[in-house]
Amino acid sequence: MKMYWNNLVRLGTTALTASSAQSTLPVTNLQNAHRDAVWQSLGTSSTEWIVSDFGAALKASSVVLFAHNLLEAESVTIQLSNTADFSVIDYTARMQWSHKALVAIFPERSFRYCRVNITKSVSTKLAQVGVLFIGECVVPIEAPDFAGVKWQVNDLSSNQKTLNGKLFSDVRPSYRSWTLPFTDVRAAQADKLCEMYVENGTHEPFFLQIQDAVDGVQSNADIRDEVLYVIFQKLTEQSITGSDDTLLFQYNMQLEEYL
Repeated sequence: MKMYWNNLVRLGTTALTASSAQSTLPVTNLQNAHRDAVWQSLGTSSTEWIVSDFGAALKASSVVLFAHNLLEAESVTIQLSNTADFSVIDYTARMQWSHKALVAIFPERSFRYCRVNITKSVSTKLAQVGVLFIGECVVPIEAPDFAGVKWQVNDLSSNQKTLNGKLFSDVRPSYRSWTLPFTDVRAAQADKLCEMYVENGTHEPFFLQIQDAVDGVQSNADIRDEVLYVIFQKLTEQSITGSDDTLLFQYNMQLEEYL
């Protein structure tokens, strides 16, 4: 299980630039948390780039591109640097592709600039990204109790019937929600979760990834390997088990999809 949080792109001090952009879909849209506030490139070049400048060197360990239209065969790489012209590159890597998200994870390092390089399959393609995340990747020591994972689809649409029985619907987006139970969690992980609650509250989205090959999920095809874009549905209550020498915690992480 991996959790990606503390998005540096969302900081007021971060400046974004891009190789090109549609006038109505600028790169600054990526500082809007909603996935449908997208950046879209022009269709004049086979290469595109997005540069984030934090204003000062900050620490991070992951980059995520979410709600994109890029193909697996198209190359997307990251470059981290402390020089504006990237004359000295401290780290570079190719991002791992999935149909919803591209992810790069690396040992935590301090840098001021991050450049995402995109090589499109054809120059006329309008590359599009809904969310750019640069921040911390947390791998909990204790994974959820997968046998107790619950999820559901919530439909916000409303229906009304007229006197003669005709049905009229106000169709609205649906979203998913999940409950992840944790038991016998050590204090360090419980403290990290509390830190996330304080920083994110129930309004700031983050990413969550549950990997069946690592964590043993053999079913739940709805969520395995998917990078989920979520918020805390509510701040979770924790209870304590164990003795004074070894305090252990249990809690339910309640999440809902962020649209």
